[in-house]
Amino acid sequence: MDMSQHNSGYMTTGRPGECAPECCPPEPPVCARPDETDCCCACAAGLSAALQLLCDARLAELVDFSQFAFFTGGFVLGTSLNCPDNSTAAYDNLTGPLAGVFEKITPCTCENLEVSGQIYYPIPVCSSETCCASGPAFDVEEIALCAIKAVAFGVSAGTTTAETEANYQQLKRLLWQALHCGACMPGTVPTKATPCDNAADCVGRRRTLSVTVGPLLVANAAVLGSVADVIVLANDTDQRFYFICSSAIDLIG
Repeated sequence: MDMSQHNSGYMTTGRPGECAPECCPPEPPVCARPDETDCCCACAAGLSAALQLLCDARLAELVDFSQFAFFTGGFVLGTSLNCPDNSTAAYDNLTGPLAGVFEKITPCTCENLEVSGQIYYPIPVCSSETCCASGPAFDVEEIALCAIKAVAFGVSAGTTTAETEANYQQLKRLLWQALHCGACMPGTVPTKATPCDNAADCVGRRRTLSVTVGPLLVANAAVLGSVADVIVLANDTDQRFYFICSSAIDLIG
């Protein structure tokens, strides 16, 4: 599937690039802005804007569009769940590798996303009692934008572990720039906690964040920024990113 733009929407694909732009590229990725459409829920406009960022050619070459997971109130598409051990490093409760496919988004609308993959009940596989954990035999073709509480996705794999890590760090840097228009992020995203973090009046202003959103658990993840109601997180341990609807967050740590 080639990267192209059609009248009906964006088709997405992800291939690791041979020459990724450095910090402060001459043409930074398009800044994330919510659509000015009358969406059916608080998170839809921000989620649409965040997902459309990934259609930018500089980001698209670093994203693996066959490594996605979508979370609704009752089901998960693209991954089953587990019971992770507690850790001071970043982690989530996804079995991985993610296997949902992000097929297509129609820009400037709140139409359903075209997706594919196995759906799962939000029951973690953490014991011999695994009834219903694998999910039903159901061919998914679309997901309602207003039903999505969170999205997780991975990066394009390189030919070596070092290349995959470089793809992750570059995508992390480009997402940060797109969420902080006109700014240049030297080095890596700061994740060290400060005394101000606990006093923040908005979860999107924290350096690191642990949250539950429906069946999804993400802990000790770096906060890259936000667009409207959507918080963007990065997990250095598993090299994953998350778009989280802040209005759907249940628990914060």
